[in-house]
Amino acid sequence: MTLMQGCALLVVIGAPELANLTSTVANPMTDLQRKLFVYILGARFYFAFCFYRSRLSRFPEQRWQRSTIS
Repeated sequence: MTLMQGCALLVVIGAPELANLTSTVANPMTDLQRKLFVYILGARFYFAFCFYRSRLSRFPEQRWQRSTIS
């Protein structure tokens, strides 16, 4: 559930800016392979940010669950 919440927050706040930056970099390029590379790089950055953010948030959640169960 945390992954959904974290990524939803990133979609609302960061995804439009990331898409705008990616388009700004990719649009002047005429080579389609370079454009595709820029878009894939942006998608990878987005995925990595969401993935590692969700991994980092698991530790405090597990600690909180253990403290509320005990």
